[in-house]
Amino acid sequence: VYIEYLKQKKQFLKIQTEFLCLKKIFIPVMFIRKFKDTCICKQEIKGVFMKTQLLGVLAALCLAAGISDAGADEKTVRQKYPLDTQKNKANAIAVENDLKNFPEDQQESSVVWYAVNPLSSVPRLPDSYPADGEIFGALNYIAAQGEFEPASFVVYPKKNVDKLTFKVSDFSQNNLVIPAGQMDLKLVKIWYQQGSAWFSFFSDNLTSVLCPELLVNDENLIYADTVTKDNYVRYDNADGTRRYFWNSANFMLTDYSMDAQVCTAMLADADTLQPVVLNKHEWKQFFCTFHVPRDTAPGLYSGSITVIADGEEVGRIPVNIRVLPFELPLPKTNYDLNKEFYLSFYGAVTDNPKVVKNLADHNARHPYGYPVIDPLNPDRMKLCAELAQKTGMGIRPAFASGPGAGIAKDLDEQREKIKKYSKASMAVYGHSDIYNYAIDEGSIWTVRAERPTWLVTRDAGQKILATTHPKQQQLYTLDYMNMPGIPEPARAKEVAKFHESNPNAIVSWYANPHTGPENPDYMRRAHGYTAYKFNYDASANYVWYRYNWNDWACPHESNLRGLMMVYATRNNVLDTLAWEGIREGMDDIRYATKLKEVANKALESESGKIHFAGREALSFLAYADEQRQDINAFRIECINYILELTELMKGENVK
Repeated sequence: VYIEYLKQKKQFLKIQTEFLCLKKIFIPVMFIRKFKDTCICKQEIKGVFMKTQLLGVLAALCLAAGISDAGADEKTVRQKYPLDTQKNKANAIAVENDLKNFPEDQQESSVVWYAVNPLSSVPRLPDSYPADGEIFGALNYIAAQGEFEPASFVVYPKKNVDKLTFKVSDFSQNNLVIPAGQMDLKLVKIWYQQGSAWFSFFSDNLTSVLCPELLVNDENLIYADTVTKDNYVRYDNADGTRRYFWNSANFMLTDYSMDAQVCTAMLADADTLQPVVLNKHEWKQFFCTFHVPRDTAPGLYSGSITVIADGEEVGRIPVNIRVLPFELPLPKTNYDLNKEFYLSFYGAVTDNPKVVKNLADHNARHPYGYPVIDPLNPDRMKLCAELAQKTGMGIRPAFASGPGAGIAKDLDEQREKIKKYSKASMAVYGHSDIYNYAIDEGSIWTVRAERPTWLVTRDAGQKILATTHPKQQQLYTLDYMNMPGIPEPARAKEVAKFHESNPNAIVSWYANPHTGPENPDYMRRAHGYTAYKFNYDASANYVWYRYNWNDWACPHESNLRGLMMVYATRNNVLDTLAWEGIREGMDDIRYATKLKEVANKALESESGKIHFAGREALSFLAYADEQRQDINAFRIECINYILELTELMKGENVK
């Protein structure tokens, strides 16, 4: 059975999609629903099949299959998820027990909320009782000046709600106010992904499971069909109408081609959180990111989020924000406070100001290929420099921004290319600290064949970056090794040897896992404190996003899921739980960096008490278990040590 899928021409500038004619169709009844939902309405089906002169056949088969147009009109969509009967009963009992100690008005509330860990390793599904949550609990933030910090809550409706909305108050401390706009509320959208979702980036495309992942403002941007276990994404047509596009075609239908991949130019989320529909006894999670302005005075600020169900206020979620009396430094390496720790990603080069700001705000200041260096396009380079100035993106060093360092056929020509790139970079960015990307995962023979190019590159004033497995002393000509595999003790030994034999060189990691696993705790640890403790210089994973909105059809690597850290839309990207986890992972490194800076200063004190307090803090960092310790508890201990040491050193004689 074979369907040659409707081929989608992506015309990003015109924001429209044309469908080519089907060439071969052999449609059993089991495929009719899927094919019909691809076009989602009768008019589109008619337009396509008039071209193929198969309208009559399709209509007859559709009638035989009993297909309707449910879901064609956006206004009729009400996302519902299946609830396990036994879990549902147990959840209702658990909630009633939790409510017993509260006043009668709260017990009778139609909507109950629980404050929960925003980056839990446990997926929060529609029938998952939040065992780690606090009923009617407050959202409590502890954040440095300028920091982004997450919190989360889940709601449990005792009845259907057609329109759930929230009103965020300002946050005050005496006469000081942080505006309500500093809080960004989003819904955690649950949709279908491959069977290996949450835990792995390897393919299991014969199975579909519900998975919480996307942070959206409009829950109707994606619709998950719980009967067929398919996803649909909403397209905005050029004429202002909207329709849903089937986004779950598997390899049997696409043959791993680009067919059935989403046209991002036709997708756009709302700018702010839209009203949400609640179904009785179905849990929904909300993610609340708070940004503390850099000039905010330290102290405890308080406010609330009013919960409104169908126009009626049903409760207020308390919000407390402890603003710390310091800013976080840029992340530095564990072994050298003079070397920056970088967060890099493949596939993140963009001129879109919103996306550039998103990267900078998530500490991803040095993606591969950024800043752009193009001697033939100085205007684009100037734009890049302007965006970096506005957003905080890094422009030095420039990883993988040179002309490349593979096997050059003409070394003189290669030398001249390097000089042109250096000159262009100096003119706009004020440096020529450029790393050229060598052949990806080359064998030892490839590495040896590249050496003449590498020598020319070095002589011309630039450096070499290569993804490679450790090849011991054969890598002495490499300035930056991006080594496959998650940071762990055995690989840490290779990192140490590379540093020992290549002073000032950089070591990063990628793959195992690639991006893909939705678990935010896992991604936080891997890209953050674990890499830091094993003396890496960077996390440089593949890839920030590709084109795989469709998790079941990956055009190039059929053994992998869609490698997506964020999801591209027409004018921005959709953040995910995993992406928020990585931001926290980098902030873990920034807190460790701040503590190490303060502790090293304490070591210079003439006071034995202060000196030993500094050594105690450094011992805490040295013996913290980066792989097993509660990472939130680690963060709190860092804060405690920073505040205690800072207080101890006030007025003391510190050199």
